[in-house]
Amino acid sequence: MSKAGIDDFFLVKKGIDNVGMSDTDKFNLFHTIFDFILNSLRKEKEVGSISKENTKRLDWLEKNYTKLETEFLDRSLFINFGFYSMLQGCIMKDDFKLQKLDEKCINEMFEMQKEVFVEGYDENLLRWNTLENFEDVYKYKRHQILGVFSGQKLVAFGVLYVPKSCEFLTKDEFESLVDREDIQKPSYAVIKLIIVRKDWRGNGLQRLLISKLEKTYEDISLFLATVSPLNLFSINNFLKMSYKKYIDKSVYGGHERTIYYKVIK
Repeated sequence: MSKAGIDDFFLVKKGIDNVGMSDTDKFNLFHTIFDFILNSLRKEKEVGSISKENTKRLDWLEKNYTKLETEFLDRSLFINFGFYSMLQGCIMKDDFKLQKLDEKCINEMFEMQKEVFVEGYDENLLRWNTLENFEDVYKYKRHQILGVFSGQKLVAFGVLYVPKSCEFLTKDEFESLVDREDIQKPSYAVIKLIIVRKDWRGNGLQRLLISKLEKTYEDISLFLATVSPLNLFSINNFLKMSYKKYIDKSVYGGHERTIYYKVIK
């Protein structure tokens, strides 16, 4: 374990099973186990000590992580671990630091976006934001951008957009949702963009940013997210964060998006 750079693991008593577990507990169990495996293999690769067998395991896990998580959380799955497991509570997360990003970070965020699109993303999955789009965020103080740093490196960021009017929903759509959910604070914010660098995925950073952005304003209880129907990874994350599907709409110049929402009372 020390060769992998991990020294804060502990033993969990044998006989762990998922009977009676809440979805949150299952989620935490999955990430305790598989984040440990994924990041251990990544660490081996980083220090150059990874074997051919573990290289294959790492490649498979990188490609199938989301599918594995979905199957693990399926309510029809029963799991019992009849052995002692060496687990680590928060793999490498002590190295992560969250902070608000100011205008000095615009170029770095823009370059991070380029990296994502180079990997093969297009506007059917993720909207391309111009430098002007990023600059516009800072023209209204209610908008917020949070960044996640690993050491001095920006590895993820998320944008919270607070519309001044009904920009993502029509007035009727908004009022219908307010009435349906009995929302007492009739304003909303949009989780507009979250980007995580490839090498730092698998650490729950998207969900971490969603959670922190939701806590930005006490006077906002309704949060929206626009997600491509093809972006299954983000859809799964928002559903796990208790977001619900509302409607499908054409936004961002004609791109199909599903509007998800969450009410925090």
